[in-house]
Amino acid sequence: MTNSTTSKPAAKNWNKPGYIIFAALGIFYAIKQDFANACVFWNIAVVFDPFEHSKPLRNRPLYQRVWLVVHVMVGFTLFLLLVAGR
Repeated sequence: MTNSTTSKPAAKNWNKPGYIIFAALGIFYAIKQDFANACVFWNIAVVFDPFEHSKPLRNRPLYQRVWLVVHVMVGFTLFLLLVAGR
């Protein structure tokens, strides 16, 4: 007797393309000095974690942790520029 198993096709991971698109739009609007849109797009990009999101932040390599912390700090700076009215 043979058991046949069917496998589901793997779901497409949209994290990396989403991260790249939103980060690029954030940079574009920051260059245009539209800090409202830059802040929104840049900070939404963090939601699309470009690395392996199943690992907790503590268990990731140092470069990934630094990258994400710097990304959040840039987003915070954009927010401060927006609030300061520049």
